[in-house]
Amino acid sequence: MKRMCVAPLCIAVLVARHGASAQENGSVKSDELARTSLDCSRQNSRLCQPVAQAQRIANQAEVQPGSTRANDLRAGHDLEPQERAEVAAPDSQVRPDPTGASQPPEKKEAAAILEVGAEPARGLSGGRWTLSPTVAAEVTPIENWLELEFGVTPTFSHHSTEWDTDVLFKKPWTLSKKVEFMFGVGPEWIHIRENGITTNSVAGEIALDFMFWPSPKRRFGWYIEPAYDYTFGRSHDQTIGVSIGLLISVR
Repeated sequence: MKRMCVAPLCIAVLVARHGASAQENGSVKSDELARTSLDCSRQNSRLCQPVAQAQRIANQAEVQPGSTRANDLRAGHDLEPQERAEVAAPDSQVRPDPTGASQPPEKKEAAAILEVGAEPARGLSGGRWTLSPTVAAEVTPIENWLELEFGVTPTFSHHSTEWDTDVLFKKPWTLSKKVEFMFGVGPEWIHIRENGITTNSVAGEIALDFMFWPSPKRRFGWYIEPAYDYTFGRSHDQTIGVSIGLLISVR
């Protein structure tokens, strides 16, 4: 008989301690205490009074408005998803990615290259030397294989005005980090107005383009481009010239 009374008393003490820890941590559920209290009440109602008292304390800890644990749980459920993301954001930014810091910045390629210079030229049929300004723009449709150059060269004299517009298809070669070479060929349209008479003709052009870049960033440089023109008109004029000027990289 004594053994039967001591066992419920031990159970009551354990349940009372369990209920006290639930009041501090807020992690013991009321239904578990209810089941424990019900089992103990079947055995000895007097010895299980601490169990019932522990159950009431746990219920008050879960329902009491001013408890710290209840407020924390209620505040966590009331947070909007966006606010939860903002709270969790600083934790994700504590450790930066070491791989990104070690990678060097990517080199930005030029969208186009401008050529601004002058071209002395002379006709092979006995003409005189002329000096004309020239402007051109180069783009790269296929890297290391094809570059397109669109250029305009006006020539002014006392009795005539000539506009040469060409499109060159160039194959580039990189000779070093600072020197490039290109071989180009393409059509040319020649518009001449002389003594009130306007003539238009088509010609072909061959050019050798040497580019020099003093800086590794290749923002500015200079070029020299010898060229040969052949006109497919009645006169079949042939002209040689050398363009020299400044390179400007457009990014």
